[in-house]
Amino acid sequence: MQAPKIVAIDLETQGLEARYKLDCKILSVSIVTDASEGVINLTEYEDYEDAIAKLRDIIPQLQDRGYIPCFHNASFDKAVLETNGIRIPEWHDTLVMSYVNRPSEIQHHKLETLARLVGETKYDKPDFHNPVVDKKFLSYNLQDSRITYKLFYYLWDLLSREPSNLAWYVNYERWYTRNIICMESGTLIDVPEVQRLDRVVTEELETLDSDIMRNTIHQRGAEVTYKKQIFHLDVKRETAAQYGLQVPYMTTFTGTYTHDTFGKTYKGEHCPVAFFNPNSDAEIAYQLETLYDWKPRHFNKPTKKYPNGAPAFNKKVKAELRHKYPLVESLGRWDELSKFRNTFVRGALLGRVNDKNYVYAGFNQCNTRTGRLSSSSPNFQNVPTRSALGKELRRCFIAPPGYKIVCGDVDRFELRILAAYLESIVGDSYLAEAGRAGLDEHTINTCKWFGVTQDDPQFDTLRPRAKNGIFTVVYGGGAEKLAVTLGVTVQQAKDIIQAIRDTTRIFQLKEIVAQHCKRNSGVIYDWMGRKLWVPELLSHDKSEYAAGYRRVNNYIIQGSQGSIFKRLQLELDWHIWQDRTSDIDYYQILSVHDEAVYVVKEEHTDAFIEAANFVFNRNDILVYNGQYVPITASFHSGDNWYDAKSK
Repeated sequence: MQAPKIVAIDLETQGLEARYKLDCKILSVSIVTDASEGVINLTEYEDYEDAIAKLRDIIPQLQDRGYIPCFHNASFDKAVLETNGIRIPEWHDTLVMSYVNRPSEIQHHKLETLARLVGETKYDKPDFHNPVVDKKFLSYNLQDSRITYKLFYYLWDLLSREPSNLAWYVNYERWYTRNIICMESGTLIDVPEVQRLDRVVTEELETLDSDIMRNTIHQRGAEVTYKKQIFHLDVKRETAAQYGLQVPYMTTFTGTYTHDTFGKTYKGEHCPVAFFNPNSDAEIAYQLETLYDWKPRHFNKPTKKYPNGAPAFNKKVKAELRHKYPLVESLGRWDELSKFRNTFVRGALLGRVNDKNYVYAGFNQCNTRTGRLSSSSPNFQNVPTRSALGKELRRCFIAPPGYKIVCGDVDRFELRILAAYLESIVGDSYLAEAGRAGLDEHTINTCKWFGVTQDDPQFDTLRPRAKNGIFTVVYGGGAEKLAVTLGVTVQQAKDIIQAIRDTTRIFQLKEIVAQHCKRNSGVIYDWMGRKLWVPELLSHDKSEYAAGYRRVNNYIIQGSQGSIFKRLQLELDWHIWQDRTSDIDYYQILSVHDEAVYVVKEEHTDAFIEAANFVFNRNDILVYNGQYVPITASFHSGDNWYDAKSK
């Protein structure tokens, strides 16, 4: 495929808000073609609109002459230009090209990192907090376009050596930038609903706080000799009253007792009230030993304070003990609620909502090794989806007046992709046949591995074990991890893994994929032909190689899921624009794993859902040698994300 003729464009603005706010102005624009180069200083114009008008003349003229605009990070530059009325119907992006060529974290694709590949050096960055648009500033702007111009042809040459990878970039990945821009244009939030959720979570946290403190503090009159407690001192009387504890700040005893805290000994007729610290693993371990006679099996590394190592109470141990001890159950719930409130309710929504009740997240197209999206500020990809709290959080995402939220997700997406690989590579067709027959694959696995029928009383208990078991095996988890996930014994987890080994060819598939990637210099291609890179498989270090072995099987499934999901979202847009339904008023606000969320004008909702269900239900993507594995999805509408999802 021959490289197109491009015009490299770079913008410098007053801030990142220029993507969606007209009052955040463009300062300068640099342009480089095969024939000329230059930079436009928009601050020289007395009237800013005159400067924008000049851009509205120059850029379309270049497009009319056959030049395709090329940016480094089109999700910003293209968004800014279109916010200012300059349409960019086709574009290229060297940031995305670099990512497709070498899928890795974003720091590997920054312009200053890539400049040396084309013999250039990125100039020192001006002070953008107080920008002075002088000669140095304009030179910086122009140099960025020079680097982008050279980089495009360098990366096009690299991509051309891998035809399927180039085809993925040209046909799909570069176009997905438009979806990124759309999602970064903001999401409307129901602030009173967020505040209500905050109150509900805070009330439960306070109740848990009180229960935890009441059950772990040493009450007045307890005739105890303190030998190795780890407690906070100097607790005020008001703090004790806050938790409803009938314990004064100073407790008087009739005899002499010892209170030993980190070597500090208090002797005499009193000792201070000491409150349990739920954030201290050492204190949790002490309480378990004291309250339940718990005997720790795992220890941290020896220290001066703990010559034999302090009892380990990490995430894994907490999960093992959560259903055994009420204190651990309470602490686990406290952790969940605290993280949910601070990260999502207060951090992601209340902490970032603007005066118009919109939240603006950043969606990162080029920041994961699997090709899936990530997001930041706030991270919508981490919104809990299965918990009751996560479902309540969805109520806070709403549509503007006259519009509806429409969402849909792909059924058992990763399992269908696994089925396609099992059938095409190792000839194991049982999952693919279940999909073609419209059966639930997890039900098939439950019956297959545990020897039960759907009518068996144990079926509802065993199905989650089958569902989690297959993904734990595929993604490299062992019996201990599966035991923690399911709340079963390690031996039960081993039995589940053995059943999977005995009845499927998943382990053979994993070995073939890993060896193929290793022979191919750490490179493998997902179902859509997009490149995946697993350099750890080339390492002579055993731990690095083991990590690569786990990752390659994770990447091939999740990478394929990410690529196919992008394709489906793009093809929905193209179908609507090219079909008779082109008058539908809609825009995308979220893409979370296998779920796409849109805002649609109320009178267009039925037509949009019909189009989405048509595009997302396919038999022509997961195809091999005439056989197919179906992709199925269902879209629904509602006043908020929760209502649309729950239908």
